[in-house]
Amino acid sequence: MRRFILSNRPGSDLHIAVENPSPMHSIIRVIKSDGTEDEPIPWTPLTNHMYPLQPDPQYRKPQYIITPTGEKEIPLMHEEDVLYIGENPFIQLIYYYVKQSNGATLEDIIRHLTKEKRVLTSTIIAKKYVEEMHNGPTLGGLLYQHAGKYYCGVKLKTKKQPIKIRRGYDPVEDQILKLAESKTAITREEIHKHLLTNLKWIHSPKTVERYIKQLVKKKCLTPVEKDWFQFNKYPETI
Repeated sequence: MRRFILSNRPGSDLHIAVENPSPMHSIIRVIKSDGTEDEPIPWTPLTNHMYPLQPDPQYRKPQYIITPTGEKEIPLMHEEDVLYIGENPFIQLIYYYVKQSNGATLEDIIRHLTKEKRVLTSTIIAKKYVEEMHNGPTLGGLLYQHAGKYYCGVKLKTKKQPIKIRRGYDPVEDQILKLAESKTAITREEIHKHLLTNLKWIHSPKTVERYIKQLVKKKCLTPVEKDWFQFNKYPETI
């Protein structure tokens, strides 16, 4: 499903772009189901009524309050079931949950992934992601531990281009299948490019191959010839 983001032309401010749009200053960004962006649509009073417009996430800037001990940031609410381009989706889910909760135990994080979001079934894999964010060679520092809880440390770097995910589905599998469903057939190379380059959700070609193999085994993807696949179905929810 495509998303339509009411945004600004370069140089406009929040008031002009979102609160008081005009054809001179505004455009509608079209975000496709695979997270990539289509050609923008001109904003007019007609297109304003034609599309279910959403405010541009770039304006979700930090706000601050003055306290006796100094200036403190007011945490922004993370949009429900939305991830972004640039990092593994499970890493993102853990990070945003811990940040929004202002600290969480390992058990809290595992429950969030396996019971609330239902994107993982394995507690072992969930623990590995947490450990990687805590002490890993590349992601270590995203989380730090204090008094039995994990807190957000280093800022998670993502591109603020929203991608809607579905509860009960592995987000990586879901993205592969959405892309395959949108075409008559899809190549192995297209799947690799989508996950490694477009979304930047996966960093290893071997991991992409593992996902392809899983989806073929589940009969969600059907091999039609060498390195070509067709969409067959979505898996059962987790």
